[in-house]
Amino acid sequence: MKFTKIIALLGLTDVVMHSSLLSNKAPHARFTEEELEKLENALSESATERLAELENQLTEANARATAYEKLNSDIATAVVQAMETAGLPTQEGIEENLLLLATKCKEYGDAQNRHTFPENNGTDEPTNEYLHGYIDPNDEHNKFLNSIL
Repeated sequence: MKFTKIIALLGLTDVVMHSSLLSNKAPHARFTEEELEKLENALSESATERLAELENQLTEANARATAYEKLNSDIATAVVQAMETAGLPTQEGIEENLLLLATKCKEYGDAQNRHTFPENNGTDEPTNEYLHGYIDPNDEHNKFLNSIL
């Protein structure tokens, strides 16, 4: 069968070619009024369905755009809060703020003195007349122990 794609597109059963017996014209196809109505209905349904599909896609795209705008705003707010927590001055754009935070994190990571330790010479020195720095010899239970020993 010839013209299978056209037949499928137009929703016809087949295409009948006509030619005049006495003319030198090439064969041509004719449509009946019923076939033209069928074709018109198919095209209008297709256009209506396509329009509804495009409207749905537009609605979904707008919803995604709104969600991305909110996400971008939330991220910008979180970065500004991180800058304030770190005591850093906020910059104009989120990229500059993130770069400054990353630089500060690298600076802290590269630092050799990360912790402060109390100085300890290995001996506990008595303070406030306490033994070993924390035992009060004047407490009642300590007096009792000293009298037994």
